[in-house]
Amino acid sequence: APLTVELVPVFLNVGRGISTTSADDGEEQRSAQKSVLVKLEDCEIAVKTLREDLAAKQAVLDKALGLVTDKSSTFCTRMPSEFDEAQESIAALERLRDSARASYDDVLRFFSSEPMESERFCLLWDNFFVPSRLLAEADGERHGFCKAVFCCGEPFSIDDLQVLWGFEEPRLKDRRPIKRGQAAASTQRQRFVLPPAPRPLILLRKALTGVPWMRLVH
Repeated sequence: APLTVELVPVFLNVGRGISTTSADDGEEQRSAQKSVLVKLEDCEIAVKTLREDLAAKQAVLDKALGLVTDKSSTFCTRMPSEFDEAQESIAALERLRDSARASYDDVLRFFSSEPMESERFCLLWDNFFVPSRLLAEADGERHGFCKAVFCCGEPFSIDDLQVLWGFEEPRLKDRRPIKRGQAAASTQRQRFVLPPAPRPLILLRKALTGVPWMRLVH
């Protein structure tokens, strides 16, 4: 599969915007901004915080249960089971967290990369294929195309990249939107190809889509 298809979860995890400001001489200046929407490290911290919060609430519950004399009360009969469900839910999140981390580390090892945060990894690939400079310097019809295609939070194709890089003319009216889950590449242009086996970037896709907060491709 084309590398750009394998990297769809990465591209979708980067928010892009193009802003226009007026200089002192009245001339308009454009700049592009990028931000990583979901960071694996933040998810790990969030899951850890949930576990700590639950442990604190469990201590409060145990103390409260010891003070209630009527053990048949709704509180005594329902709250323990509710907490058991919460325990299992958080345990499931922890398993997903560990799986995502392991998959992400496998991807880094495939590239013989030094350890890096997921934010840096996502921006590294996004900046390579979708440079901020090209987004900011696009003018006329190309500016409208780039804003509609690359700043909308939806997949883009290799054909769209050809327009961004100036190899093709923008034809926004003729462009067919790409739905999430579809191959984000033209069947006529497949220039960036990984070996048929193995396809290690699928590990990254699993890592990013495994955690509920990171379901980037549906």
